[in-house]
Amino acid sequence: MLSLLKLVNLPSQDVRSQMDLALNRRVQIAYYAAGFFFLLSSAWSLSFAWLGNTIGMVTTGCFAVSLIIAIVLFRIRQTKLARILWIVSCNLAIVLSLTFANPGEDVDLLFLILIALPFLIFSRKDEPVLLLLSFLIP
Repeated sequence: MLSLLKLVNLPSQDVRSQMDLALNRRVQIAYYAAGFFFLLSSAWSLSFAWLGNTIGMVTTGCFAVSLIIAIVLFRIRQTKLARILWIVSCNLAIVLSLTFANPGEDVDLLFLILIALPFLIFSRKDEPVLLLLSFLIP
């Protein structure tokens, strides 16, 4: 984390190291956000289990499991596959929650997060196809 704060020497570095630095930042953002969403979905799954809501527990539990798989992929340096899995599992979790939500709930507002998410974790210059596909999926 502290190495990202040392951006004073950035203009003197070559182009390849700048691309590596940008990719590392995107991977770190995706990794920590996946960890945050894992903690959030695990807490929701436990809450749904305590309330007796089986469908909510299974939906958030499956989302938590997919995030664990993505986090493991991040740890073994399969970052592109982990980011793709993370985007797809977020989309599936929101679609499932829309399907099983009560009529008065505004679960569709969660799609607003997915509009910005591809721009945070994919590069416009290096991964334009993945960016476009992940933007068009929701």
